[in-house]
Amino acid sequence: LPNYSKMHYKGQNGKVAVIGGSKTYTGAPYFAAMAALRTGSDLAFVYCHEDAAIPIKSYSPEIIVTSLLARAEKEQQVRPALEMAKSVVIGPGLGRTPFAKEVFKALLA
Repeated sequence: LPNYSKMHYKGQNGKVAVIGGSKTYTGAPYFAAMAALRTGSDLAFVYCHEDAAIPIKSYSPEIIVTSLLARAEKEQQVRPALEMAKSVVIGPGLGRTPFAKEVFKALLA
């Protein structure tokens, strides 16, 4: 791992957005975000199903968790994540539900 300057502020060494997670699969996006933090990124965001948000938040205070809510808001919520992140991980724990299809449609829009 590179040596980081003490003059850097949070987010300057990498921002990762993980888009995934469902009521059943809360561990996958958590592990993806933690892997990013442990390998050099210093900000990790998880965008997940609303049922997965609280469990993922409870796993670690280091991860910034946002639930993806109504269909119309998904694109508005996901687009800023794609623009600010240096890396994007799509799919861990998302499953094959109608919600997952809506998220993919919002990502492709």
